[in-house]
Amino acid sequence: MIQVWLALLGLMLTFGLVLAAQGAWRQARRSTAVLPSRPVRLKGTAPAPIADALPAIDGSTGTVALPALPIPPGARIADSGVVAARPFVWGRATAIDRARAMQCLTAAIYYEAGGESIDGQRAVAQVVLNRARHPAFPATVCGVVYQGVERAHCQFSFACDGALSRTPAVTGWSRAAQVAAAA
Repeated sequence: MIQVWLALLGLMLTFGLVLAAQGAWRQARRSTAVLPSRPVRLKGTAPAPIADALPAIDGSTGTVALPALPIPPGARIADSGVVAARPFVWGRATAIDRARAMQCLTAAIYYEAGGESIDGQRAVAQVVLNRARHPAFPATVCGVVYQGVERAHCQFSFACDGALSRTPAVTGWSRAAQVAAAA
């Protein structure tokens, strides 16, 4: 008989906790502040300046003035140190290695930038090839593309999110393959 009373007591305590939580939730919903539709001026304070009344400064955002854009023709631009990447060379890769690399690069371009412009697709190809050249990344194109798959922390999202299970569109895939071949 004591077990029945303990079970009943536990049920009542659970019901009480649910009611208390529901009441607290309703109270929190009721007490959310509603912001006024117009600015409110507190008694004894000076009115704040209105943004439209301030003079506009060309090329500025917030309080930081920016240079006028675009850069006027004939302006001397300091050397930024940016150098074009060297062309990708296959080295001693076999025909099978090249075909695999092209397949992986095409997949990366298609699934990461299939809906982008040609320049967007070229950018993805460039990222993959730059990483393949860099010692901090795998030395192969496929290694770069599928890096992190074994621990579900992929460098390229399509390799982990199931996008590879979708059948690619023929036109999009052929466009990605052309970009990969030109990279």
